[in-house]
Amino acid sequence: MKQQVYIFGCEGATILLEGKAKNIVLDSFKKTKLVFDNAVSSIEIVNYKGVQVQCKGVVPSVAIDKTDGCLASRGRVVRCSSSRPRVPR
Repeated sequence: MKQQVYIFGCEGATILLEGKAKNIVLDSFKKTKLVFDNAVSSIEIVNYKGVQVQCKGVVPSVAIDKTDGCLASRGRVVRCSSSRPRVPR
């Protein structure tokens, strides 16, 4: 698996990633939703204001950094210097 996904600077968007990716990086978003199937390595969320992330399959780790208001479904917060992160059970 060699496909990496890097998405930068969306505002008010809903992004759907189908299939598998090695890793996913989301950078500098505002009020954006991401729904993805699988990530082999990880997903990284950086410089966000209001983000919703949902994994429909498998992701080994989720890294959330410099983010204000994050809702992550089916992931594990690895390292966090963010305000108001929420991970529902």
